Amino acid sequence: RVTGVQTCDLPISDIEKAMLETLRLPGLTGESDDSARLENEIEVVVHSALNLPQRLEGRSKPSPYVHYQFLQFQDAFTPVSRSSSEPTFEHVLSYPLATTTKACSMLRTERLTFTVLDFQEENASIGDADDALIGTCDVPLSLLSDGEAVFSTATLQSDTGRDVGTLRVCEIGRAHV
Repeated sequence: RVTGVQTCDLPISDIEKAMLETLRLPGLTGESDDSARLENEIEVVVHSALNLPQRLEGRSKPSPYVHYQFLQFQDAFTPVSRSSSEPTFEHVLSYPLATTTKACSMLRTERLTFTVLDFQEENASIGDADDALIGTCDVPLSLLSDGEAVFSTATLQSDTGRDVGTLRVCEIGRAHV
């Protein structure tokens, strides 16, 4: 379930302003060359999580990271935020997307699923099957097909359907001229 979805036409909060400032920092997203000018880009920003539960064993704070896969692109992972119930990720990735009727139609119906996991120190790498699930949330991509940015504060739900915190994300469509 998604709560608090806003478009750029509405007043934005301080957190959303900080997310937009992050996008303006040099070096976070690559410059496009001339061959990419016929495409748009979708930027996905995983900003932060709030009120994540403590680990059951030992009652310590989790070491969360976020996994998602935008459409058919490669899996994406944020860095691990060690021992934090309120991590800030500021993770930005850009995806090229051709401006076609099919692409816009796909955006109208697709949702982006974010999975927050608790990194287990004994595992060899991020994304290990033994990392504990904290929660998941879905964010609709339909506003992107109309050229609007999507700021979402989404409720994370555990595998049993219990609310286990929130995740703040943003998706922004960028057109190359």
